[in-house]
Amino acid sequence: MKKSPFLPAAVVAALTFAVYIPSLWNGFVNWDDTHYVFKNPYILAMEAGWPAGASGWVELFSATTGGNWHPLTMLSLVIDYLFWGENPFGFHLTNSTLHALNTFLAGVLAYRLAAAAEKDLGRTPIFLLVGVPAILFGLHPVHVESVAWVSERKDVLSVFFILLTFLLYLKYSETRLKRHYVTGMVFFILALLSKPMAVTVPLALLIIDYYPLRRFTGDGIRKALVEKIPFLALSVLFGAVTMLTQQGAGAVIPMGIVAKLAIAARAAVFYLCKLVLPVGLAPVYPVDFATGLATAALYGSALAAVTILCVYLLKFSRAPLAAWLFYLVTLAPVSGLIKAGEQAAADRYTYLPTLGLLLLLGGASALLAGKGGRRLEAAFKAGALALLIVLSYGTMTQAAIWKDSLALWSRQIELYPDHFFGFSKRGVAYMELNRAEESLADLDEAVRRGPGVSFVYNHRALTKISMKDNQGAIEDFSTAIGLNPSYTDAYVARGTAYNEAGMPDAALADFNEALRLAPRNAAAYYGRARSRTLLRDLSGAVEDFSAAVRLNRGYAEAYIMRGIAYGQLGLFDAALADFDESIRLKPGEPKGYSNKAHALVLTGRHREAIEPLTALIELSPGNESAHMRRGDAHASIGEYGRAVADFKKALELRPDNARAHMNIGMAYRKAGDAAAASEHFRAAAGLGLSEALIYLE
Repeated sequence: MKKSPFLPAAVVAALTFAVYIPSLWNGFVNWDDTHYVFKNPYILAMEAGWPAGASGWVELFSATTGGNWHPLTMLSLVIDYLFWGENPFGFHLTNSTLHALNTFLAGVLAYRLAAAAEKDLGRTPIFLLVGVPAILFGLHPVHVESVAWVSERKDVLSVFFILLTFLLYLKYSETRLKRHYVTGMVFFILALLSKPMAVTVPLALLIIDYYPLRRFTGDGIRKALVEKIPFLALSVLFGAVTMLTQQGAGAVIPMGIVAKLAIAARAAVFYLCKLVLPVGLAPVYPVDFATGLATAALYGSALAAVTILCVYLLKFSRAPLAAWLFYLVTLAPVSGLIKAGEQAAADRYTYLPTLGLLLLLGGASALLAGKGGRRLEAAFKAGALALLIVLSYGTMTQAAIWKDSLALWSRQIELYPDHFFGFSKRGVAYMELNRAEESLADLDEAVRRGPGVSFVYNHRALTKISMKDNQGAIEDFSTAIGLNPSYTDAYVARGTAYNEAGMPDAALADFNEALRLAPRNAAAYYGRARSRTLLRDLSGAVEDFSAAVRLNRGYAEAYIMRGIAYGQLGLFDAALADFDESIRLKPGEPKGYSNKAHALVLTGRHREAIEPLTALIELSPGNESAHMRRGDAHASIGEYGRAVADFKKALELRPDNARAHMNIGMAYRKAGDAAAASEHFRAAAGLGLSEALIYLE
């Protein structure tokens, strides 16, 4: 019977999914998840009713996140949001499912590559050939970051399409059917739309041509190169887009060539060490080493030695060199040669590059076991099972670190106690949990360890605002801006603090600078509009609020504030339209209902005001003011019984509410119940409301 890779690959994939089950109950973390989920431009657009017109759609699909353009990843998160809302369970479920599928495809790919190399696999143990690389890929702790972190959806999604590209290319090499070539290219495009790192796929396909397909002979190499031209063209295009977006977002860090080579060479060796001994895995590996010529030479020599060894082994097999080249080529974009981000290395960068090495290990173990007799084969299988158990434990332990922000950054601090980053992020996590004292303590430590890092001061300033230390916050924002004069968010935050401190002129200057740096910053327009409101420039405020909602059609708060400005200008129809839009965008936000009711009352539409006030009470049953206002609305249209019921509810919530007694008395008086009216007028007067005495006979 012909051997099939599907059963062993499926078994390992199922085990992989099972190991990741506890991580399904992990939460979001305060590291990119906010931008990928809560500020995902596609989710915001969906909530706002999607863009209007072709230009709006072009703008949406050209939106970037974190300096990267990966629309398919962002859309996949929209699908999760449609089913699960803001529940992280569904997002983790998708990541784990994709990783299990990738594990299955890795096992199948191992078999297809071996079949292409050997043609007749003979006694090769299928469990080892397929299972070992699948186990290593699916359950290695170094891959946890790509799976347990929601924001790394781009890893698991892009590699899913990359593996399909490889499998279709192998199928095309067998059949020479154009449909397999075209389908493979479609998968490649989807991979590029998921993560730009897929640009290395054409070179990876050439490595497959070299081994196991052995096409680098005679006319084969020319055909192989010609077939890659469309792939290469797409890689160049997407690579250029990625560079432009990263540079535009300030993600590319300027650094000398020697420093880049030192970081890149060390990273390549570092990942190999973590692959062999996956301990001390951290969210962020800081550049805590010298980046001079000596470092570049040391690690470069180690890489050269491995390369020389692979060349030597050519007399036995091309497989080691092919696997090694695959590792170096696919790692290159994230090795540090193009420096994006502060980290020296990141576990997520190994998700694809280590695949070739894992396939090599699987093939080697199967080959040795197949030639060594049944006893050796049994020993290898026992070793594979032991490997599965050990890696499963390591993966479950590592996935637990990603449970939430506090667990994640506490682990970072444990591993790198002298580095600022963990303290900074944990300080933000404490702030999000309203634990301001602990937040400030961590951020003070972060400032001590990273006194020249601008965003640390920005984080501490936000914590100080939550502690009502407005002046201290302004000082920290100013320090952040001094360290980074192009820090748009700090200008916006300091401007907001100036507004809260009653200094709208200073705030206006900050928002103007923020808009000079980032002309499409909706928050800056919103802040400037608030400044103009304080300066009584209502027309200018309306103009800026309008700019904010044009840039962010889901900006409910901007609609509310523009509605208030319209109301102050006497444009009540426009105000009501804005309040309705804010309610549509955020039906759980009380401000929209409250302001709509106020506008309706101002225009004498008391009966219509009852509906938003009822909605407000349903959202906040303990809102005494809402009951009072609805009672006033009922009384205004002669519904005195309902008015009394509302005023009495307000009294239940605050028994010393003299005005509620007064209003009940007035309602009873108009309804003709003088005795009941007098009782409540006396109660109001007893609580200090002297005007009630007028109505006492």
